[in-house]
Amino acid sequence: ELFHPNERGLPTCGTADAPYFQTYLESTRGRGRPAQLYHLFRYLSTQYAGGHGLGAVGFKLQHAQAWAHLGMWQYFALRRVRVVHLTRANMLDALLSYQSAKIRRQFHTRRGEPIPEVTMRVTAEDLYARLEEREQRLSRSRSRVERFRLSNLEVVYEDLVRRREETLSRVLGFL
Repeated sequence: ELFHPNERGLPTCGTADAPYFQTYLESTRGRGRPAQLYHLFRYLSTQYAGGHGLGAVGFKLQHAQAWAHLGMWQYFALRRVRVVHLTRANMLDALLSYQSAKIRRQFHTRRGEPIPEVTMRVTAEDLYARLEEREQRLSRSRSRVERFRLSNLEVVYEDLVRRREETLSRVLGFL
C-alpha cells in the first residue's frame, strides 16, 4: 500500500526498494500542489522505471487513495497502466470484516496469527447506508477507470480464494 496515508504499523514488505509515498514526499523540499504533482509523477516514474529485472511492477491502491492524489489517474493513462481491480461479491461480509478490524485496530495479520474476536452493534439503517456508500465508491472507481480508458480486469475475492490457480492464471494472462 505505497499510498497509504499512515504507513506506520503496516507491513514493510518491499519498502527498501519502494518507500511509501508519504515518506518520499517528506524527504523532498517542494511544498504546495504544483510541487506535490511533480513529486507524484517523479515517484510513480521511479516505481515504473525499468532495470529491476522485473516483467511487471505494481502496488495496491485503495479507492480513497486513488482519489486523494491529484494527477494520479492522468499518470496512469499516460503510462497505459493495467488495473487489476479486486472486489468482493459479498459486500456485507467485507463491511463487517472492515468494521471488526477497525475495532481490533488490526488490519494486517500474518498467516497463523490469532485474530481476536470482537463484538459490535449495528443497526439495519447504518448497514444499509454503509453498503450504499461502498457501492457508490465502487461505481465511481469503475467509471474513473473507464473514463481514462485503462485496461482493467475485475477479480472477485471469493473466486480468488475458491479457484486460486485459475484466477491467478487469468490475472497473469491479463498482465
